[in-house]
Amino acid sequence: MRTGGITIQHIKLLCMVLTLTIAHSLLNAAELKEVRVVLFGGALAAGIYVAQDAGLFAEEGIDVSIKHTPDSIYLATELVKGNYDIAQASIDNFFAYQGGQ
Repeated sequence: MRTGGITIQHIKLLCMVLTLTIAHSLLNAAELKEVRVVLFGGALAAGIYVAQDAGLFAEEGIDVSIKHTPDSIYLATELVKGNYDIAQASIDNFFAYQGGQ
């Protein structure tokens, strides 16, 4: 029975799916060894942190560098400039960017 809302289990599952998706994409691009990720900290980034701490990316020959973004504008503009390969964000970051935050 569902009581409503997003639970910790939902967040954990989302993080695992995100991490596996990133790893799968990188494995299919053999020439890509370094991956630059920009993100907001927190539970949504947990999968990336866990995979990095456990050495899962390194086992596959992937060097993941993580940078925390100060705000939505930095995240969007630096991703578009090509300074990062992957950005972890949610829909509220899009609205914040549109609002100049």
